[in-house]
Amino acid sequence: MRIPLIVEEFRNLFEVSSANNKSYTDTSSQILASSLSSIDPNIQLHKWEDVLSHLFDAASRIQIREINGGSKDVLNYFDHSTGLSVIAIGGDKLSRGLTLEGLSVSYYLRASRMYDTLMQMGRWFGYRPGYVDLCRLFTSREINEWFCHITLASEELRNEFDYMSDVAGATPEKYALKVRTHPGVLQISASNKVRSAVDINISWAGRLVESYEFQKDVNVVASNLKSTIDFIKDLPGSPQNVRDNYLWLDIPPQSIRQFLQKFRLSESLKAADPANLLRFIDVQIQNGELTNWRIAIMSKRLTTNRQQIILPNTNLDIGYYLRNYDDKNSTTSNYLSKKLVKQAVSNGR
Repeated sequence: MRIPLIVEEFRNLFEVSSANNKSYTDTSSQILASSLSSIDPNIQLHKWEDVLSHLFDAASRIQIREINGGSKDVLNYFDHSTGLSVIAIGGDKLSRGLTLEGLSVSYYLRASRMYDTLMQMGRWFGYRPGYVDLCRLFTSREINEWFCHITLASEELRNEFDYMSDVAGATPEKYALKVRTHPGVLQISASNKVRSAVDINISWAGRLVESYEFQKDVNVVASNLKSTIDFIKDLPGSPQNVRDNYLWLDIPPQSIRQFLQKFRLSESLKAADPANLLRFIDVQIQNGELTNWRIAIMSKRLTTNRQQIILPNTNLDIGYYLRNYDDKNSTTSNYLSKKLVKQAVSNGR
C-alpha cells in the first residue's frame, strides 16, 4: 500500500511549506487562537501528530463538485447527515448566489470591474465554527485592492445615508448621494445604470471654502466669537496692518487645528465641515504641506459695529461685515441677522 508513503510525502510537503510560509504555522496556534478565542469559543489547537491519524480518512471523503448555472442541488447538504466534504469549483453562480456551509479555504480569482458585481461576490465568504484559525482566502493583490476600495466606498455611502437621515432630514429625492470613484479601471456600475449621475471633484486643494451659512442660536454664535477671539489672542507675534486689515505670517498648523476643533458651523455645510477640514490638514501635513499658515482679519473701515481686541504689543480695532438675513431661505440654522450678530457681540464682550 502507498498510503503511508503518501502521508509521509504530505507531511514533508507541509513542513517545507511551513518553513517558507507562516500562513499555517505557529502564527495560527499562538496569535490567532489567543486573539480570536472570544469570537470562536470552539477553537482548539492540535499538533501534527493529532492530525496525522485522521488525515487519510478526511482526505478520502473529499469530493470535487462543479458549480455552474446548470447545476441543480449539487450541494444538497440535507442528503449528507454526516457532513459533506467538497472542493467546489465554479464561477458566476458560486460567487454571486451561493453560500457554502462550513467554508474554510477559498481560492478566488474571478474579477469584475463593476462595484455592484464585486459587492455581490462577497457571498462566497464562509466560516466554519471551530476552524477560525484555519480560515484562509487566497487571491491576487489586484483583487484585494479592489475589494479594499469598494469597502471604503460603501462605508462612505453608509455615512451619507446617516447624514441625509439624521442631520439633513432629507429624502433621496431631495438629497444627492455621492459614491467615491476609482482612480483606475473600476466602475460604480454599468453605464446605463448611472446615466443620470454627475461627476464631481471633492478636494480642498486650490479651492476657496466658505461658510456662507451659520447657526442662528445666540449661544452658538457667542461661543464661536469667543473661540475666534481666543484664537487671535494666542497667535504668535504681531500682525501686519495692511489697509486697516490685519495679517499674521508663518502660523503653525497646531493653532489652526485648535481653532477648528472649537468652531461650530451649520450641519448642512458639508464642504466646510471643520472635521473634514481637519482630516485634510492632517493628511497634507504628513506630506509636508500646509506647515505654515497666514491668518487675515478683514476689517471694515466705515462702520460703527466694531470689536476691540487687546494684544500684548498692539490693540486691534476690527470693523464687522454684517450679512443680511435671507427670509426666503430661513431655517433654524440659516443666515444670520444683524440683530443676532449684535446680540452675540454684546454677550462676547
